[in-house]
Amino acid sequence: MDWKSFKESLFASFLCTLGDLVSGFILSGFLSKKFSILPALIILLPPSADMRGNVYGAFGSRLGTYLHMGRIEAKLKVDPIIAENIHASLFLVVTFSVLNGVVCSYLGYLLGLNPLSPDIILSLTVVSVLSSMLSALFMIPSTILIAVLSYRFGWDPDNVTSPLITLAGDIVTVPLIYLSVLLVERMGSLTKAIVLSFVVLLGVLLFLKSNKSFVARRIMREMLLILSICVLIDYGAGTILGGSLEGLIAIAGILTIIPPFLEDGGVIGCILAARVSSWLHLGEIEPTFVPGRRIREMFLQNHILGIVVFTMVALLGQTINVTMNIPTVSTAIMLAVTVLAGQLLVLILNFISYELVTLSYRIGLDPDNVGIPIITSLMDLMGTGTLVLMLVLFGLV
Repeated sequence: MDWKSFKESLFASFLCTLGDLVSGFILSGFLSKKFSILPALIILLPPSADMRGNVYGAFGSRLGTYLHMGRIEAKLKVDPIIAENIHASLFLVVTFSVLNGVVCSYLGYLLGLNPLSPDIILSLTVVSVLSSMLSALFMIPSTILIAVLSYRFGWDPDNVTSPLITLAGDIVTVPLIYLSVLLVERMGSLTKAIVLSFVVLLGVLLFLKSNKSFVARRIMREMLLILSICVLIDYGAGTILGGSLEGLIAIAGILTIIPPFLEDGGVIGCILAARVSSWLHLGEIEPTFVPGRRIREMFLQNHILGIVVFTMVALLGQTINVTMNIPTVSTAIMLAVTVLAGQLLVLILNFISYELVTLSYRIGLDPDNVGIPIITSLMDLMGTGTLVLMLVLFGLV
């Protein structure tokens, strides 16, 4: 086994676990209390978190490319190329935050969580757009700062920016959705309509501005397709959570582990995808349908990594639950559910990650542009599914 890559993967997973436990604590300790008022909020969580990671992760990846090519300087300033990227990214955020609010309202209605009333649709959409706009105030400068400083200190931004930005997106999503819910609760219908109208108008202006630039227009065209695929997958993850809402509220401690569980699954899948992509580009492996020995060794390494990582998720999450008096199950049950669900998830993601990357390579697409965004979204769906499956098997939901 490649112990060097194992230790690096474990370190990345450890950082993600600690960061997402903050979101898990806020989800179980605070936001879960708002589910009785606006139940479809739980459906909104996966597409909101994934959208931030994908939009700003791609933004950071492009900044790394610009730095390597000398198109921008490693200085903390907004030049025309960065400005065009910001305009396109904000347009995507506005577009999909409005879409997420409307679609999740309908999904909540189909699941019997809420009536399909104008106020419900308006409230959930305003929560979605407010949290997205507030996150932009943090995510845009953070993305630029991480990319520029990593390059300035001699690190490769491609190895640093995307993982950190994805983690940052996950960390801010739940707190900002909670803050947005508190703000929306204090708004009347007219105020909500004004806020939504202003954001929609901003989206139109950003589109008109971006459409004049070749760089921004290309970003919008390519990202609209990939993000559409990703959010459709994330709606599936939200639907699974929504269907289990009653049981999850009764055992709020389970909510504590959901963000780190999904994030760590995504990390394992994305690391596998990135390595397979590099090996394909370097000609070190062939894009065969049946995985070769080197890939099978990577599969085994991921299972070992999963045992360590998901044990850590269960124990740290349970520590938070006990310390903060959050209703939970016994530590043995929490550990069994998390580790078994994690092993099932790793088994699935090993094959899906490998087959997706090799398929994209065989049909002439760059796996780096296809693999990670789609795998991240698939991890939300499969991770949610495997975790809920184990909760059902243990009779908890």
